[in-house]
Amino acid sequence: PAPAPAPAPVPAPHEDTPLTYKQPAEDVAPAGPAVVAAPEVPPESDAAAGAGPKEDAGEPAAPGEPAPAERRWHAALKGRNVKVDGGLAERHSGASDALVLTEEPIFGDVLTVEIEVLETSSSMKTGGIGFCATGLGKVPDKVQDISVPFVMVGFEPQKWIFKTLVGGKQELKLDAKAWRPCKKFAGGDRVRFQLEKNGVCRVTHMGADGVSKGGAEATIPGLPEAEWHGVVELAGTLKMVRGLLPV
Repeated sequence: PAPAPAPAPVPAPHEDTPLTYKQPAEDVAPAGPAVVAAPEVPPESDAAAGAGPKEDAGEPAAPGEPAPAERRWHAALKGRNVKVDGGLAERHSGASDALVLTEEPIFGDVLTVEIEVLETSSSMKTGGIGFCATGLGKVPDKVQDISVPFVMVGFEPQKWIFKTLVGGKQELKLDAKAWRPCKKFAGGDRVRFQLEKNGVCRVTHMGADGVSKGGAEATIPGLPEAEWHGVVELAGTLKMVRGLLPV
């Protein structure tokens, strides 16, 4: 019988280049329906796109209100246990020597110093907020030793502490039903102290939820006409605050 014909040679398999997006030109596309590529969309012109990056119209705005403007604290007029960074002030150690003054005097018919409580600590004591006349060369360890006229409120037991041009330090007791800051301070609270030219002083305390936590008002006779700095004592429960500019 005649010998069987030799089998046809089998072509070597095609070897694609690995991790390559484009097919080599010598490859033959497999049979099948033709695929029509989508037309290219020209890039949007600068005039149409605007100067900045295009925002997604469907993206919701970030929740919450804009961050409030900060009132800066003085880098030198502060107790040794306080560190400041712009509008932030923190008691980093100890329980006293924690006074801090605003960087600039505060002006206006009604002077306002306001803080946001950022951090508290467990204590049976607390600090205070108020105003101190310009001219304090050295910050003392204690509020009672401030050498220039001042008026502050808070503390535990709750009270007003002040010093005028006549006489030494004086105190006025504060009704705990009106305001007891030692039991009230919490993160997110805002405390505002206002001083009018006639000596009327007013403190208001709002929780992070906008609900009042109390306040007090008193008239302090004999306060001089002076430049006043805001002053805060970061003692006891009051550990870290942000200075706020009134809106």
